[in-house]
Amino acid sequence: MFLFWRGSIRVIKSSTRSTSVQAARLYSAERLEEYDAPVSADDNFTSVRRDEFKSLRIAIFGLPNAGKSTLINQLIHHQVCAASMKPHTTRSACRAVLHTDTTELVFVDTPGVVTTQEVKRLNLESSFQSDPEVAVKKADIVGVLHDVSRSRFRQEISPQVLNLLKNLDSDTPTLLLMNKVDQIKNKRKLLDFVRHLTGENGWPNFTDIFMLSALEGDGVSDLREYLLVSAKPRDWEYEKDTLTDQKPEEMIVRIVRGSLLDVLPEEIPYNLDIQIEYYNVCKDGSINTVVLIDCPTERLYKLILRKITSKLKYIAMNVEQALSKNLQQTVRVKLVFQPKKVISKSK
Repeated sequence: MFLFWRGSIRVIKSSTRSTSVQAARLYSAERLEEYDAPVSADDNFTSVRRDEFKSLRIAIFGLPNAGKSTLINQLIHHQVCAASMKPHTTRSACRAVLHTDTTELVFVDTPGVVTTQEVKRLNLESSFQSDPEVAVKKADIVGVLHDVSRSRFRQEISPQVLNLLKNLDSDTPTLLLMNKVDQIKNKRKLLDFVRHLTGENGWPNFTDIFMLSALEGDGVSDLREYLLVSAKPRDWEYEKDTLTDQKPEEMIVRIVRGSLLDVLPEEIPYNLDIQIEYYNVCKDGSINTVVLIDCPTERLYKLILRKITSKLKYIAMNVEQALSKNLQQTVRVKLVFQPKKVISKSK
Protein backbone atom coordinates (compact mmCIF):
# COMPACT_ATOMS: atom_id res chain seq x y z
CA MET A 1 0.00 0.00 0.00
CA PHE A 2 1.46 3.35 -1.02
CA LEU A 3 0.42 6.70 0.43
CA PHE A 4 1.35 10.02 -1.17
CA TRP A 5 1.07 13.50 0.25
CA ARG A 6 2.71 16.88 -0.31
CA GLY A 7 5.26 15.36 -2.64
CA SER A 8 6.39 12.97 0.07
CA ILE A 9 6.24 9.19 -0.15
CA ARG A 10 5.46 6.77 2.62
CA VAL A 11 5.69 3.02 2.20
CA ILE A 12 3.81 0.70 4.55
CA LYS A 13 4.01 -3.05 4.42
CA SER A 14 0.74 -4.72 3.53
CA SER A 15 -0.15 -8.00 5.18
CA THR A 16 -1.12 -9.44 1.79
CA ARG A 17 2.05 -8.50 -0.08
CA SER A 18 5.67 -9.51 0.20
CA THR A 19 7.04 -5.98 0.27
CA SER A 20 10.52 -5.37 1.52
CA VAL A 21 10.53 -2.95 4.42
CA GLN A 22 8.39 -3.07 7.53
CA ALA A 23 6.87 0.33 8.22
CA ALA A 24 9.67 1.97 6.26
CA ARG A 25 9.48 5.72 5.89
CA LEU A 26 10.73 7.48 2.82
CA TYR A 27 11.39 11.12 3.46
CA SER A 28 11.29 13.30 0.39
CA ALA A 29 14.14 15.62 -0.48
CA GLU A 30 12.33 18.76 0.59
CA ARG A 31 14.45 21.66 1.82
CA LEU A 32 13.68 22.12 5.49
CA GLU A 33 14.70 24.79 7.94
CA GLU A 34 18.20 24.29 9.28
CA TYR A 35 18.21 22.53 12.61
CA ASP A 36 19.78 24.75 15.23
CA ALA A 37 21.71 22.77 17.80
CA PRO A 38 23.11 25.26 20.32
CA VAL A 39 25.65 24.02 22.85
CA SER A 40 25.26 25.48 26.30
CA ALA A 41 28.27 26.24 28.46
CA ASP A 42 28.69 23.70 31.25
CA ASP A 43 31.79 24.01 33.40
CA ASN A 44 30.83 20.91 35.36
CA PHE A 45 30.77 18.55 32.35
CA THR A 46 32.25 15.45 33.98
CA SER A 47 29.94 15.49 37.01
CA VAL A 48 26.63 15.40 35.14
CA ARG A 49 24.71 12.19 35.79
CA ARG A 50 24.67 9.48 33.15
CA ASP A 51 20.90 9.51 32.66
CA GLU A 52 21.00 13.19 31.69
CA PHE A 53 23.12 12.38 28.64
CA LYS A 54 22.26 10.62 25.41
CA SER A 55 24.64 9.43 22.74
CA LEU A 56 24.55 7.58 19.43
CA ARG A 57 27.35 6.13 17.29
CA ILE A 58 26.48 6.17 13.58
CA ALA A 59 28.56 4.50 10.87
CA ILE A 60 27.98 5.80 7.35
CA PHE A 61 29.33 3.60 4.57
CA GLY A 62 28.80 2.88 0.89
CA LEU A 63 30.56 2.75 -2.45
CA PRO A 64 33.23 5.33 -3.37
CA ASN A 65 31.95 8.81 -4.23
CA ALA A 66 28.46 8.15 -2.87
CA GLY A 67 28.65 11.40 -0.85
CA LYS A 68 29.41 10.11 2.66
CA SER A 69 31.70 12.95 3.71
CA THR A 70 29.40 15.59 2.23
CA LEU A 71 26.42 14.19 4.12
CA ILE A 72 28.26 14.07 7.45
CA ASN A 73 29.47 17.65 7.01
CA GLN A 74 25.87 18.73 6.42
CA LEU A 75 24.66 16.81 9.46
CA ILE A 76 27.09 18.52 11.84
CA HIS A 77 27.11 21.95 10.12
CA HIS A 78 30.90 21.90 9.69
CA GLN A 79 33.34 20.87 6.95
CA VAL A 80 35.15 18.35 9.13
CA CYS A 81 35.36 15.52 6.58
CA ALA A 82 37.35 16.14 3.40
CA ALA A 83 35.07 15.93 0.37
CA SER A 84 35.56 16.18 -3.38
CA MET A 85 33.88 15.16 -6.62
CA LYS A 86 36.38 12.32 -7.13
CA PRO A 87 36.34 8.88 -5.46
CA HIS A 88 38.71 7.79 -2.68
CA THR A 89 38.97 11.22 -1.05
CA THR A 90 38.57 9.61 2.38
CA ARG A 91 41.56 7.33 2.90
CA SER A 92 40.87 6.25 6.48
CA ALA A 93 38.05 6.49 8.99
CA CYS A 94 37.51 9.67 10.97
CA ARG A 95 34.84 10.79 13.42
CA ALA A 96 32.68 13.88 13.27
CA VAL A 97 30.68 14.95 16.33
CA LEU A 98 27.48 16.93 16.82
CA HIS A 99 26.39 18.08 20.28
CA THR A 100 23.11 19.53 21.45
CA ASP A 101 22.42 20.42 25.08
CA THR A 102 21.97 16.78 26.11
CA THR A 103 22.69 14.64 23.06
CA GLU A 104 25.86 13.60 21.25
CA LEU A 105 25.93 12.12 17.74
CA VAL A 106 29.22 10.54 16.71
CA PHE A 107 29.45 9.90 12.96
CA VAL A 108 32.12 7.65 11.50
CA ASP A 109 33.13 8.59 7.96
CA THR A 110 34.70 5.61 6.21
CA PRO A 111 36.56 5.04 2.93
CA GLY A 112 34.41 3.85 0.05
CA VAL A 113 33.79 0.11 0.17
CA VAL A 114 36.01 -1.62 -2.41
CA THR A 115 36.96 -5.14 -3.39
CA THR A 116 40.31 -6.79 -2.72
CA GLN A 117 41.03 -6.60 -6.45
CA GLU A 118 40.44 -2.82 -6.44
CA VAL A 119 42.78 -2.36 -3.47
CA LYS A 120 45.55 -4.12 -5.37
CA ARG A 121 44.84 -2.51 -8.75
CA LEU A 122 44.62 1.04 -7.39
CA ASN A 123 47.32 0.54 -4.75
CA LEU A 124 44.94 1.62 -1.97
CA GLU A 125 45.68 1.50 1.73
CA SER A 126 44.52 -1.49 3.78
CA SER A 127 42.19 0.91 5.63
CA PHE A 128 39.83 0.80 2.64
CA GLN A 129 38.79 -2.69 3.67
CA SER A 130 39.41 -2.72 7.41
CA ASP A 131 37.93 0.64 8.46
CA PRO A 132 34.33 0.14 7.20
CA GLU A 133 34.22 -3.31 8.82
CA VAL A 134 35.41 -2.00 12.18
CA ALA A 135 33.11 1.03 12.04
CA VAL A 136 29.88 -0.87 11.42
CA LYS A 137 30.61 -3.40 14.17
CA LYS A 138 31.04 -0.64 16.77
CA ALA A 139 28.05 1.43 15.65
CA ASP A 140 24.66 1.73 17.36
CA ILE A 141 23.06 2.36 13.99
CA VAL A 142 24.38 1.90 10.44
CA GLY A 143 23.56 4.00 7.40
CA VAL A 144 24.13 2.71 3.86
CA LEU A 145 24.55 5.69 1.56
CA HIS A 146 23.37 4.69 -1.91
CA ASP A 147 23.96 6.88 -4.97
CA VAL A 148 20.80 6.69 -7.10
CA SER A 149 22.32 8.90 -9.82
CA ARG A 150 24.56 6.07 -11.07
CA SER A 151 22.36 4.26 -13.57
CA ARG A 152 24.43 1.10 -13.51
CA PHE A 153 24.18 0.54 -9.75
CA ARG A 154 21.08 2.46 -8.65
CA GLN A 155 18.88 -0.64 -8.34
CA GLU A 156 21.32 -2.98 -6.62
CA ILE A 157 23.35 -3.12 -3.45
CA SER A 158 26.90 -4.17 -4.18
CA PRO A 159 28.07 -7.58 -2.92
CA GLN A 160 30.77 -6.01 -0.74
CA VAL A 161 28.20 -3.74 0.95
CA LEU A 162 25.86 -6.70 1.46
CA ASN A 163 28.67 -8.69 3.06
CA LEU A 164 29.16 -5.95 5.66
CA LEU A 165 25.44 -5.86 6.38
CA LYS A 166 25.23 -9.64 6.77
CA ASN A 167 28.00 -9.58 9.37
CA LEU A 168 26.15 -7.10 11.59
CA ASP A 169 24.49 -8.10 14.83
CA SER A 170 20.84 -8.85 14.14
CA ASP A 171 19.68 -6.09 16.52
CA THR A 172 21.70 -3.30 14.84
CA PRO A 173 19.30 -0.95 13.01
CA THR A 174 20.21 -0.21 9.40
CA LEU A 175 19.11 2.79 7.33
CA LEU A 176 18.96 3.05 3.56
CA LEU A 177 20.08 6.58 2.69
CA MET A 178 19.22 7.20 -0.96
CA ASN A 179 21.42 10.10 -2.03
CA LYS A 180 21.33 12.47 -5.04
CA VAL A 181 17.59 12.03 -5.54
CA ASP A 182 17.54 15.57 -6.96
CA GLN A 183 19.07 14.10 -10.13
CA ILE A 184 16.08 11.80 -10.71
CA LYS A 185 13.41 13.76 -12.59
CA ASN A 186 10.65 11.17 -12.32
CA LYS A 187 10.30 10.71 -8.56
CA ARG A 188 8.04 7.68 -8.97
CA LYS A 189 11.10 5.79 -10.20
CA LEU A 190 12.45 6.01 -6.67
CA LEU A 191 9.80 3.53 -5.55
CA ASP A 192 11.09 1.05 -8.13
CA PHE A 193 14.61 1.55 -6.81
CA VAL A 194 13.36 0.85 -3.28
CA ARG A 195 11.72 -2.42 -4.33
CA HIS A 196 14.98 -3.65 -5.84
CA LEU A 197 17.25 -2.40 -3.06
CA THR A 198 15.11 -3.95 -0.32
CA GLY A 199 14.00 -7.07 -2.17
CA GLU A 200 15.34 -10.61 -2.00
CA ASN A 201 18.50 -9.66 -3.90
CA GLY A 202 19.01 -6.56 -1.77
CA TRP A 203 18.72 -6.00 1.99
CA PRO A 204 15.17 -6.61 3.31
CA ASN A 205 16.09 -5.60 6.87
CA PHE A 206 16.37 -1.83 6.54
CA THR A 207 14.66 -0.18 9.49
CA ASP A 208 14.00 3.11 7.70
CA ILE A 209 14.64 4.76 4.37
CA PHE A 210 15.58 8.38 3.72
CA MET A 211 15.72 10.25 0.44
CA LEU A 212 18.42 12.89 0.41
CA SER A 213 20.46 15.33 -1.57
CA ALA A 214 23.55 15.66 0.62
CA LEU A 215 25.11 18.31 -1.61
CA GLU A 216 22.02 20.53 -1.50
CA GLY A 217 21.16 19.67 2.09
CA ASP A 218 17.68 18.39 1.21
CA GLY A 219 16.29 15.82 3.64
CA VAL A 220 19.27 16.21 5.99
CA SER A 221 17.24 17.82 8.79
CA ASP A 222 14.87 14.84 8.84
CA LEU A 223 17.77 12.43 9.19
CA ARG A 224 19.45 14.53 11.87
CA GLU A 225 16.30 14.71 14.00
CA TYR A 226 15.69 10.98 13.54
CA LEU A 227 19.17 10.23 14.90
CA LEU A 228 18.79 12.62 17.82
CA VAL A 229 15.58 10.89 18.83
CA SER A 230 17.29 7.49 18.48
CA ALA A 231 20.12 8.36 20.88
CA LYS A 232 20.61 6.15 23.95
CA PRO A 233 21.05 7.22 27.59
CA ARG A 234 24.82 7.14 27.93
CA ASP A 235 27.81 9.28 28.83
CA TRP A 236 29.34 11.28 26.02
CA GLU A 237 32.55 10.09 24.37
CA TYR A 238 33.79 13.64 23.67
CA GLU A 239 33.63 16.99 25.40
CA LYS A 240 30.96 19.36 24.21
CA ASP A 241 33.15 21.56 21.98
CA THR A 242 34.70 18.64 20.09
CA LEU A 243 33.94 18.41 16.35
CA THR A 244 36.23 15.57 15.34
CA ASP A 245 38.81 13.09 16.57
CA GLN A 246 41.27 14.37 13.95
CA LYS A 247 44.27 16.43 14.97
CA PRO A 248 44.44 19.87 13.29
CA GLU A 249 47.47 18.77 11.23
CA GLU A 250 45.60 15.72 9.95
CA MET A 251 42.55 17.80 9.12
CA ILE A 252 44.70 20.23 7.14
CA VAL A 253 46.16 17.41 5.02
CA ARG A 254 42.73 15.88 4.38
CA ILE A 255 41.12 19.16 3.34
CA VAL A 256 44.06 20.12 1.09
CA ARG A 257 43.86 16.71 -0.60
CA GLY A 258 40.13 17.12 -1.17
CA SER A 259 40.67 20.56 -2.74
CA LEU A 260 43.38 19.24 -5.07
CA LEU A 261 41.16 16.34 -6.14
CA ASP A 262 38.59 18.86 -7.31
CA VAL A 263 40.95 21.10 -9.30
CA LEU A 264 43.46 18.64 -10.77
CA PRO A 265 42.48 16.35 -13.66
CA GLU A 266 42.32 12.56 -13.77
CA GLU A 267 44.78 10.62 -11.59
CA ILE A 268 47.23 13.48 -10.92
CA PRO A 269 46.15 14.32 -7.33
CA TYR A 270 46.36 10.67 -6.25
CA ASN A 271 50.10 10.71 -7.02
CA LEU A 272 50.91 13.64 -4.76
CA ASP A 273 52.49 13.29 -1.33
CA ILE A 274 50.97 15.86 1.04
CA GLN A 275 52.53 16.59 4.40
CA ILE A 276 52.88 19.33 6.97
CA GLU A 277 56.28 21.01 6.76
CA TYR A 278 55.64 23.71 9.38
CA TYR A 279 52.95 24.07 12.04
CA ASN A 280 52.91 26.71 14.77
CA VAL A 281 50.30 27.92 17.23
CA CYS A 282 50.88 31.61 17.97
CA LYS A 283 50.37 33.33 21.32
CA ASP A 284 46.99 34.66 20.22
CA GLY A 285 45.85 31.10 19.37
CA SER A 286 46.06 31.52 15.61
CA ILE A 287 47.79 28.85 13.53
CA ASN A 288 50.43 29.26 10.83
CA THR A 289 51.15 26.25 8.68
CA VAL A 290 53.06 25.35 5.53
CA VAL A 291 51.83 22.36 3.54
CA LEU A 292 54.43 20.67 1.35
CA ILE A 293 53.13 18.90 -1.75
CA ASP A 294 55.66 16.59 -3.36
CA CYS A 295 55.21 15.82 -7.06
CA PRO A 296 56.69 12.47 -8.17
CA THR A 297 58.38 13.90 -11.30
CA GLU A 298 59.68 17.21 -12.63
CA ARG A 299 57.33 16.93 -15.59
CA LEU A 300 54.28 16.51 -13.36
CA TYR A 301 55.45 19.38 -11.17
CA LYS A 302 55.55 21.75 -14.15
CA LEU A 303 52.21 20.46 -15.42
CA ILE A 304 50.54 21.10 -12.07
CA LEU A 305 51.90 24.62 -11.84
CA ARG A 306 50.52 25.39 -15.30
CA LYS A 307 47.15 23.96 -14.33
CA ILE A 308 46.56 25.53 -10.92
CA THR A 309 48.96 28.44 -10.31
CA SER A 310 46.01 30.83 -10.57
CA LYS A 311 43.96 28.64 -8.20
CA LEU A 312 46.51 28.20 -5.40
CA LYS A 313 45.32 31.28 -3.52
CA TYR A 314 41.71 30.11 -3.85
CA ILE A 315 42.57 26.62 -2.57
CA ALA A 316 44.51 27.99 0.41
CA MET A 317 41.66 30.40 1.21
CA ASN A 318 39.10 27.56 1.22
CA VAL A 319 41.29 25.49 3.53
CA GLU A 320 41.79 28.47 5.85
CA GLN A 321 38.06 29.19 6.03
CA ALA A 322 37.12 25.57 6.77
CA LEU A 323 39.79 25.18 9.45
CA SER A 324 39.10 28.57 11.05
CA LYS A 325 35.42 27.64 11.39
CA ASN A 326 36.19 24.19 12.79
CA LEU A 327 38.92 25.26 15.20
CA GLN A 328 37.32 28.61 16.14
CA GLN A 329 40.60 30.44 15.55
CA THR A 330 42.44 32.05 12.68
CA VAL A 331 44.37 29.65 10.44
CA ARG A 332 46.90 30.79 7.81
CA VAL A 333 47.92 28.20 5.20
CA LYS A 334 50.73 28.32 2.63
CA LEU A 335 50.86 25.65 -0.07
CA VAL A 336 54.28 24.75 -1.50
CA PHE A 337 54.67 22.45 -4.53
CA GLN A 338 58.00 20.88 -5.34
CA PRO A 339 59.31 17.98 -7.42
CA LYS A 340 60.13 15.02 -5.23
CA LYS A 341 63.76 15.00 -4.25
CA VAL A 342 65.66 11.99 -5.47
CA ILE A 343 68.49 10.91 -3.18
CA SER A 344 71.31 9.56 -5.30
CA LYS A 345 73.11 6.48 -4.03
CA SER A 346 76.78 6.96 -3.23
CA LYS A 347 79.09 4.89 -5.36
